[in-house]
Amino acid sequence: MSVFNAKSNLSKLIELAVAGDQVVITNRGKPVAELIPHLTKTQNGYGVLSGLISTENWDEEDAAFNASFNPEKLK
Repeated sequence: MSVFNAKSNLSKLIELAVAGDQVVITNRGKPVAELIPHLTKTQNGYGVLSGLISTENWDEEDAAFNASFNPEKLK
């Protein structure tokens, strides 16, 4: 789609891009821009793994974790 047509139909083009369609804007027949949907930021830090890890017995998990350490390597 040409720059002129894109300016005239910007809101429709945005709807198409959000719906997942590829929208390429051309200038004199050459691609110059592409409309893509804005991606939301991913969560970093506290709570990132919320709901992904579940365990019923934290004491067993702690014991297994502590047993995996070799005290000789810590020296």
